[in-house]
Amino acid sequence: SPKAPAEFVPVEMPAQLAEWGCDAALWDAIKSKGSLLKLVEAGNEEYARKRLERMRELVAADAAASQE
Repeated sequence: SPKAPAEFVPVEMPAQLAEWGCDAALWDAIKSKGSLLKLVEAGNEEYARKRLERMRELVAADAAASQE
């Protein structure tokens, strides 16, 4: 059977990201998981936390906009 494109394969949230403040809902909402996964691999906690904060803001803004 043909392999599905990588982005349609659900990626498990690394435990490291949970420690850095990511939760399942935020993880599911993040479209570009690859860049975050690279930060985890590199052990770049500071930058990963900043990205997670930014993602959280974007998700919250999307949620607010969809309720209007």
